[in-house]
Amino acid sequence: MQLDTELEQIIRKDYQKNHQGREYSLDTVVKVWQNLESVDYHARRYGLVAIVYKPYSDDTVEFHCTNSGRAGDLIKAVNEFNKEMTESYSHSVTFYDNPKINELLMHSYCPSEFTRIDQGIDKTYQAKFRLRSI
Repeated sequence: MQLDTELEQIIRKDYQKNHQGREYSLDTVVKVWQNLESVDYHARRYGLVAIVYKPYSDDTVEFHCTNSGRAGDLIKAVNEFNKEMTESYSHSVTFYDNPKINELLMHSYCPSEFTRIDQGIDKTYQAKFRLRSI
């Protein structure tokens, strides 16, 4: 996948803001984005937020956000993404380390549950969203 300038800026700002000091570099993150399709991920952009996603199970989509904006940008993007996924999935799920994300995602339009799962780097917490009635 060829990254356009705007997407590269989102990735760069998110890395500088949220991933400094991690065991991977910005170059590694860019390479991952360039090769998303080889690992069955897809991407969508919502303003200053890019979301990568792939099927997690038959009825659940897994997603991850890259945010160069503010908290409100993240909430808006997650809401838009979840709305778009209702046609294909009954749930969405994301994993992260920052506990402040729990507070932000509580503003989702979808019913949600937040769980501390402690499954390693980038998987301390899980947020699961119900996208439609089952």
